[in-house]
Amino acid sequence: MNKEELLQHLLNTLSPDNALRSSSERSLVEALSETGVLADCLEIATEQSLPSHIRLVAITFVKNRIRNSWFISERSPEQLLAHRIKPEEKERIKYHLIPAILSCTGNQAVLKQLTSSMEHILRLESTWDTELLESAQKMLSEHSDNFDYVYASLLLIYQVSKYHRFDALENRTFMNTLVAKFFPALETLLESYIAQIPSNTQVAQLIYLVLKIYKYSTYTEMPNYFTNDLNLLSKWCGYMFQIIDLDNSGLRELNAVELSSHPVPKCQKWSFANLHRLRTRHCTNENNQALQQNLITHFLPTILQHYWSVIGRWTQSKNEHWLSEVCLYHLVAFISECLQYDGIWGSIKEQLDPLIRHVIVPMLSASEETVELFEDDPQEYLRRFYDINHDSKTADVAANEFVYALTYRRFEESVVVVMNILNEIFQSRQQNLADEQIAHKTEAGLRLLSNVWMKLNKPSSPMRDQLDEITKSFILPQLSDSKYKWLQTRACETIALTTHNYKDIQLLSSVFQNVMNCFAKTSPLPLRIEAADALRYLVSYEPIANEVSPRISLVMSELLEMSNNFEFELINEIMDDVVSKFAKDLEPFATQLASNLNTQFLRIAEELLRLQNVDSDKQSSEETDKEYQAASILNTLTTMITTMTSQKEITFGLMKTIEPAIRFVLENGLAIFLTEIMDLLESINYTLKVMIPESWNIFQCVMDSFENYGFEYYDNYEPYFETVCIHGFRNSDIANDMHLQQFLTAILRLLETDDYESDIGLVEFVYNLLSSVILSVGPNIEPVLPQILQPVLQTAAKMQADPNDDDIFQDTLKPFLKIFISCCFVRPVQTSQLIGEQFMKFIELWFNNENRLSTVFDLKLQILALISLLTADTGILSNYSDVILHRLIACFEKLPAAIEKRVMLMKRDMAITQLVETGEYDGEIFGEHDDDEELDQLTKDSPLDPINVVEEFKSFVSREQQRLKDLLPPEKQQFVQDLISK
Repeated sequence: MNKEELLQHLLNTLSPDNALRSSSERSLVEALSETGVLADCLEIATEQSLPSHIRLVAITFVKNRIRNSWFISERSPEQLLAHRIKPEEKERIKYHLIPAILSCTGNQAVLKQLTSSMEHILRLESTWDTELLESAQKMLSEHSDNFDYVYASLLLIYQVSKYHRFDALENRTFMNTLVAKFFPALETLLESYIAQIPSNTQVAQLIYLVLKIYKYSTYTEMPNYFTNDLNLLSKWCGYMFQIIDLDNSGLRELNAVELSSHPVPKCQKWSFANLHRLRTRHCTNENNQALQQNLITHFLPTILQHYWSVIGRWTQSKNEHWLSEVCLYHLVAFISECLQYDGIWGSIKEQLDPLIRHVIVPMLSASEETVELFEDDPQEYLRRFYDINHDSKTADVAANEFVYALTYRRFEESVVVVMNILNEIFQSRQQNLADEQIAHKTEAGLRLLSNVWMKLNKPSSPMRDQLDEITKSFILPQLSDSKYKWLQTRACETIALTTHNYKDIQLLSSVFQNVMNCFAKTSPLPLRIEAADALRYLVSYEPIANEVSPRISLVMSELLEMSNNFEFELINEIMDDVVSKFAKDLEPFATQLASNLNTQFLRIAEELLRLQNVDSDKQSSEETDKEYQAASILNTLTTMITTMTSQKEITFGLMKTIEPAIRFVLENGLAIFLTEIMDLLESINYTLKVMIPESWNIFQCVMDSFENYGFEYYDNYEPYFETVCIHGFRNSDIANDMHLQQFLTAILRLLETDDYESDIGLVEFVYNLLSSVILSVGPNIEPVLPQILQPVLQTAAKMQADPNDDDIFQDTLKPFLKIFISCCFVRPVQTSQLIGEQFMKFIELWFNNENRLSTVFDLKLQILALISLLTADTGILSNYSDVILHRLIACFEKLPAAIEKRVMLMKRDMAITQLVETGEYDGEIFGEHDDDEELDQLTKDSPLDPINVVEEFKSFVSREQQRLKDLLPPEKQQFVQDLISK
């Protein structure tokens, strides 16, 4: 296809004629196989005489082709080779990209696609970086007075520094060289042009790129250029101070869209962000403690002092000294993070009162704009101000985090200041109920109160006895004032966050009645949702729960309707808690509730599937919101399964009702929901303790998904597979159990690898499931025991044979030993015969690693296996009976302490639950040295649960009394007698 034909087809892709457009699109796709077409498209994109929209179509075509096909090489699968870009054309594209960027510096739309193409190529051909920097150096040195050349060179440096931003400390040579080579020239640009930024857009674009180059060059490690001479770093901080201090009063006439793209606010944004990163990245970097200490001691105080002057100007006139939301975010976040340093706290403490009054409170206050958003777009209002998953760098977010950090780190030294300001805000509100500006400020008061409440409610707090009065004076008046619905919304959120034990039951009742009024159907959406959240907290009080119980089905139906109409995760979290609290009351409506949730999930999942099929580089916020909501629905269904347990028929009905949702996820490969789906299926099996025909139908669907794609997410499947082993394969007749045969084949196939380092978790996964199968099937495992042991022993042998895999062998030793011990328990003779001469070696390996096997389950398994070994006629162990018997007694001696530890963990979990419900848990009450495995086993079924090891031991003793007398010393014989007499 020649260039004229190519141009015509590109023009046709913009045609409103569907047939013509489709025909040209097909022709363009077919033309891709011709050498030179892509390069011709690139030339069209840079042709200055062509209209901009034609050039944009051409470069977009180039970018998409690069993105979709550049990675294809001669070693790629056969089906991809037809789309391969030939090496000679790749070289031609790379050669022409730099001059193309140079010629398009005045067309930002085309330039963006060109740099995106360059970025993609650089990711796949990292050695191109040197050539790009050589071109940049040449342009800077030979054309330093030409904007186009300087701008193009900075773009190249920017792309290369962005690519290398994550280079680890040991790989910083390239980045150190880049910085040393180019930063002196960048300093010259800054010194020459900073003052011109407000008046010259081109200059602002240059400086913006310089700041982004600095960002990426210092992204993970500080370059030697700065660490060798901190005066240079100080100079760059000075440049950023100058940019922050630029007069931007002329920007106040621009609208929000114009401001967001204007280069002056963008330069100020990255100045604030770069200074902020000095704290977040380099003051926490242990690789260079000398630098870390220097930054904390000298740089942070200097930046803070400059920020006080910035804040002073901003509070005097926000219009004359306008700062964007993201600038304010980085400014306040920087101060928040400095609260931890004792040497800097003094400076903040001096400014604390005016800082909270004139910066934090205004940032947390409502405004005409936020009230308008509340009224005109309630869903966006919720997303912006109440969605904890909404990660935005805005002033109010930073202000909220500042109050939290202040409360957490400096409560005793700041509580008087904070409480004085709170008292003033709420007293002013009480005296001026009709003043909307004071109502705006009261929202800040509620947000301040929510943050300090946790500390006010601590047992050691002198204000703990005043919490009822604070609720009555500060929160209740806002909760009951229907004039300001947005303030009622914030009051409801405050109720949900400010947990405490109400002493005044009448106050509690009044709060509840007002919350229920806010939950009315006539209330605006944000108010209804936050009222529901407040209700979720209030029902933790028994009097309120008793009052809500008779109408809980109506409350639940209201929540379901809201959840179906609005995509907001909090609604589903509230439903989850309501189901958990009122499971018994909701059981009569369980099937209908599950049906509604199933239908809702399927609708969202189908929409997600359509969105995922849209070709996009980035996940949309709509997609993220839908994912959160769908996951919350599945969590609610899981809660229903685990709490509505009075009758198995209810669980059977729930499983059948929600099966379509389960199948949709598995059959469509929606891996984002695998965790929730497997939790749901595990809960069903755990609750039923049996596998019914419908359970096996679902199991088949799970196996299909696991074998097709799910093995990559094996850890999500493990808990479910464990319940299938325990409740589905118990005492199975292997010859006639096709499900078990399929399961074993699929699991054992995963051991067919030599790359154990990357698959260590996978090996543990296989070992854990195999031991569960062996213990569940029991002696019936005999026909497939060779099929199980052979690959397991081969895997262990390979690891032991390779010194590089020794750490991996040690990491997988415990699950490996569990397989061996399980085999010794259910089939000791066959196990010794299959392993042969190595059998004693594995016995020794087991005994030498007994300390790794310390949980209640581990000890039970060992006891049962040791009894089997002593009872069975294995021949090879005949001379080791005394050793095995002593090991058996040792396991029994350890068992009481293990059981006591398990009981302690159970009590601890119950205590934490109670403290959470009363708002007293702060995460610091218990130590961090728990036995994670024992803790995990508390909530899981085990194949050994039906077996009483003490009774098994008593039976063994009755059969082997004479043997025990011959082999055990008197004190051990007495221990045995005490044990069996209990």
